[in-house]
Amino acid sequence: MYWEEVYPKLGESHMRMALEREAQYASDFPFIEYGQDLHMMGEWEKGVKMERLTETEYDTNPHRESKEKVDGFLMKMRSRYQDRVPLELHGKGPAAYLLQEIVCHRGKGAARVSQNFKEMALYYGSDKEHLIKTKHKRRMDVGGIRYASQGDKWAS
Repeated sequence: MYWEEVYPKLGESHMRMALEREAQYASDFPFIEYGQDLHMMGEWEKGVKMERLTETEYDTNPHRESKEKVDGFLMKMRSRYQDRVPLELHGKGPAAYLLQEIVCHRGKGAARVSQNFKEMALYYGSDKEHLIKTKHKRRMDVGGIRYASQGDKWAS
C-alpha cells in the first residue's frame, strides 16, 4: 500500500528527507522503548517542508487537449467487477492456500436491489401507492417487500 498510494504522492525527495531525519534522530538519541519518545518526534516533524522532484509546470497546468483526453478516459472507465479480501492462510509452505472473500460490485452478486424494488419501498404506504403494480401490492400485503419482489423477473 505504501508504494502504490503514499510514495507516488510524496515523491523521492520526501523519502530521502525521512531517511535523513531517521538517521539524525537515531544519532542524537539512543534506542528507547517505542512510545516514550513520540511527543519529541512529533515536535521535530512540525513544519517539515515536503518537496516533489517529479512535479513540473505541466502537472499543475496541462494542455487543454491532454486534459480532455484524460477526462474522457476517466469518464469511460468502468468500476471494478469485484474485490478479493484475504481472510486467512491455511497450511504451510507451497501447500498453503489463502481463504478469500469476494465482494462483488457489478453483476448478479452485487449488493444492490432492482429499480422495481426501490419503487415498491418508496411508494408502499404513501399517497402514491397506486403506482405499484396490483400483483406486487397484494404480495407485499401478504409477506412484505422481499416476498413481493421474489417472483419478479427484474428483482435481485
